[in-house]
Amino acid sequence: MRNLLFACCLCFYIAAFAQLPANISDGSSSGKQNEKESKSVQKSGKFSFGVSINPTISWINVEHDDMQTDGATINGGVGLLVGYDVSRLISLVSGLNFSMPGGYTSDNASMNDLTTKSNYLIQLYALEVPLMVKFKTLPVDNITYYTQGGIGAGYRIGSTELHRASSAQYSDKESSFNSYSNPFLLNYMVGFGASYDTGKRYRVFAEINFKNSITDIASTDGYTLSGRYLTTPVPKIFGGNMLFSVGVMF
Repeated sequence: MRNLLFACCLCFYIAAFAQLPANISDGSSSGKQNEKESKSVQKSGKFSFGVSINPTISWINVEHDDMQTDGATINGGVGLLVGYDVSRLISLVSGLNFSMPGGYTSDNASMNDLTTKSNYLIQLYALEVPLMVKFKTLPVDNITYYTQGGIGAGYRIGSTELHRASSAQYSDKESSFNSYSNPFLLNYMVGFGASYDTGKRYRVFAEINFKNSITDIASTDGYTLSGRYLTTPVPKIFGGNMLFSVGVMF
């Protein structure tokens, strides 16, 4: 999936950029208009601010002899964005995001518990500060295409482990996952998107990003002290996310 996304980003950027020469060099009114737009819209040294909504497909990748990955979950997040145009083609993007990464997993204990389903949901609640570099095309018909990539440092403000009841006669079992997870998170992100200049001092955008953990989510001390797994006390847990974002920049 990771290699496929890289290939899609590259193809998307090349295809979008390939449209530019004909439009910009064209002596027609359309070509001149696009050239004028590119000069007026994308100026270097300019800050912009925005908000985004981020529907997300999340999963966890597990390396362990008992605990294993067992499905993805759909959640969401919101973000406050800050952009700085280094040049007409390059921008820096940061901000503050609230996200809910997680996924389904299972182990021998969950599969042998008749009162709950065989898998259970691990859900984190995190605040993250990203730092990304965005590579843009010049605008064509007020649309700018871009690819971006970078890292994000986050802090886990809460987490849960949810075992859903196997039938109506039983109740769900929910507990904190904080003791099993590291509070500090580090991720990398790559993606692509497009923004549209409305001509009214704001731009709307849509983008797809792939985000994956760099650091292990599992707490070594937490799993070791709990004695939850005997043969291999501590699993390795890494989060994966596919974000489908829409937003507005001012």
